Amino acid sequence: MLNFTRPMNLLAKSFLFIFILLTQLLCQGQFETTNLSINNVNATVNTKGLLFNDFMNSLAGFEVPSGTGLHTIFASQLWMGGMDNENNLHLVADKYGNNGNEFYQGPLTADGTSTTNSTQMLLYNRFWEAHYSDVEMHIAYHTALINGTQDIEFPNGYTIPDWMMEWPAHGNPEENQAFNLAPYVDVNSNLFYDPENGDYPHFPGDVCIYYIMNDKGGIHNNSGGQALGVEIHVMIYAYDAIGALGNSIFASYRIINRSNTTYTDCYVGNWTDLDIGTPTDDYIGCDVANGFYYGFNGDGNDEASSVSSGYGTQTPIQSVIFLGGPTLDADGLDNELPASLAGYDTYGGYGPGYDDGVIDNERLGMSSFRYYNNSTNPVTGEPTTALHYYNLLSGKWKDGSHLMYGGNGSSGSGVTTTETLYAFPGNSDVESYATDGNVMDEWSEATAFNLPGDRRGLASAGPFTLDPGEVVDLDICYMYANEGNSGFDELTYAQNQLSQIRNHYEDELLGKYNLQVYTSVDETYSKTTTFELFPNPAHDQFQINTANENLKYLEVQDMTGQIVDRMAFRRSVKYATDHLPDGIYMLVVTDNQQKSMTRLVKQ
Repeated sequence: MLNFTRPMNLLAKSFLFIFILLTQLLCQGQFETTNLSINNVNATVNTKGLLFNDFMNSLAGFEVPSGTGLHTIFASQLWMGGMDNENNLHLVADKYGNNGNEFYQGPLTADGTSTTNSTQMLLYNRFWEAHYSDVEMHIAYHTALINGTQDIEFPNGYTIPDWMMEWPAHGNPEENQAFNLAPYVDVNSNLFYDPENGDYPHFPGDVCIYYIMNDKGGIHNNSGGQALGVEIHVMIYAYDAIGALGNSIFASYRIINRSNTTYTDCYVGNWTDLDIGTPTDDYIGCDVANGFYYGFNGDGNDEASSVSSGYGTQTPIQSVIFLGGPTLDADGLDNELPASLAGYDTYGGYGPGYDDGVIDNERLGMSSFRYYNNSTNPVTGEPTTALHYYNLLSGKWKDGSHLMYGGNGSSGSGVTTTETLYAFPGNSDVESYATDGNVMDEWSEATAFNLPGDRRGLASAGPFTLDPGEVVDLDICYMYANEGNSGFDELTYAQNQLSQIRNHYEDELLGKYNLQVYTSVDETYSKTTTFELFPNPAHDQFQINTANENLKYLEVQDMTGQIVDRMAFRRSVKYATDHLPDGIYMLVVTDNQQKSMTRLVKQ
C-alpha cells in the first residue's frame, strides 16, 4: 500500500501532482475549491478542510503579495482529539489530503446520533461567499422601506443577492439537523431567516467564505482515528484594508459536538506547512508571550527554485496567531491570570477573557507548539497513527515523550533536562512560564545550529472537556509581514504588526459570534446582546453568560410563547432543567432597550 507523505525534496514536490492526477477521478466531485483575494493575500480554500493549497496541482495556495506568484504557506489543517468515558481515543487530523478524507461536507444530525448521508454531503459541498458591501446595501434598502424613502434612494429597485438568499441559516428538520446553522441577524425576531423581511447573514470581515464540514461522513483515511461526531462551521475571512489587516487571512472554526459522548482531555490544533518561497532554506519558531508561531528564511536569501521564483533578499516572516481557543471548563469564577503574568492580556496558553468581570468566558490560548521532521524517526518524525497525532496535539513528541528545552528538543547536543511545551521560543518567554519558573538561555533554530530546511509546525489549545451539544471556537490569523525599511528585524516587526491584529480581534470581534441567531426587535438595526449558552442540548442544567451589564431578566418560553420561568439576570446564571419536559424552548434575555433570544433543546 502506498503511504504518501509530504515530499522530502524539491524534485518530489515538483512531481507530486503526477500522483494526485492518478487519483483525480476518485477525488472529483468530492470537494470544491475557491480563492479569497480581497487584500494583499490570495488564499486557496477547499471543502476538504485543507487551507492554502491547490490540491489538484499540489501547489502552495497562500500567495503574498497577491499577484506575485510567491507563497509563504504550502498547506494548513485543523486537528482535534479527545478521550471518551472508556478512555478510547477519538481524533481527526489531516495534512495534505492526499491519503483520502478526514473531513466531510455538511452538518450532522443534532439528536445525538451525529450521522449524515451522501445526499446531504453533496448538497453542502459548496461555499457561501458573503460580502459585507451587499449587507450594507441590504440594510440601507430595508431602512428606506421603514422610512418610506425607497423610491427616492432606490429608484431602480433592489434585488437580494443570490448568496444571501441561499445562506444556510437553517438545517433540514427531516434530516434531524439543527434548526439554526449559519448565523444571521433576525431583524423581525420571528426566529426564522427571511431576508425578504430584512434579515441578513452575520459574519466577520469584508469578504467571508463560509462552509460546513464534519468528521463523521466516512472513515478517517489519514490518521486512522475514530470519529468524534463533530460538526464544524468554518469562516475564512479577510478585510479590504492596508497594514497588518491587509496582509492577513482569518480562520474561525465553530466546533459542535453532535454526538451523545462527553470527551475529556480534548485538544484542538492548527497544523501548518510553512514554505517561505523556496521551502528548503527555512527556520521555524514561536513566541510564547504573544501566542503565535512563525516561519522565516533561515539564511536571509530566498533563492529561486523549481517551485518558486524566490523572495530574494526581501524575505518575509509568516505568522500563525492563536487569537482565541475553546473556553476553559466552567468553574463559576471569573478567573485571573497567574500572579507572574499580571499585566498581560494574554500569554501562552492563557487566551482572552481573564479577569474581565464575566464568569466562565476564559479562553485557552496557544497551549503548546512543536515541530516535527519529515522522516520516519520514532520520536521526532512524521506521525502515522492516531495516537501519534494526539501526542503531538497534547504537546509531546509522537511517541509520548516530553519536549525538552534546547537542541533538537529530544536528545543530543544542547538538550537540557527541563521539560517545556514550546519548541524554539527564542527569548519570548520572558516570564519563564513554559519552564515552570526556570530561567533558560535563548533557544532557537539558530542557537541550536540547525541547518535551514523544509519546516512544518503544530500549535494546539487544551486540555478541555467537550460535552454533548457543546460549542467551542478556535480563531486563527495568518499574518504576513515584511519588515522592508522599517529598521526592525523580522520578528520584532511581526510582533509590532501582531498587536494591530489582536487589538482588532478583542475590540471588534471577540464575543460577537457566540450566538447562532442574532435578533433585534429594534427596527433601526441596533446592536444585539450576545451571550454564551452551554450545554445545548441540555440534560440537567444549562449555563448562560453575557458581557452586557444592563440585562434585567431571563425568560424561558416554550414553543407556543408561554413563559415557563422568569428570573433576574445579570451576567451569568445556571438553570436546572430537570423539571422541564423534553423539547425545544426559547431563552429570551431583556435589557432596557431590546430583547435577544436563542433556542435551547432539552433532552
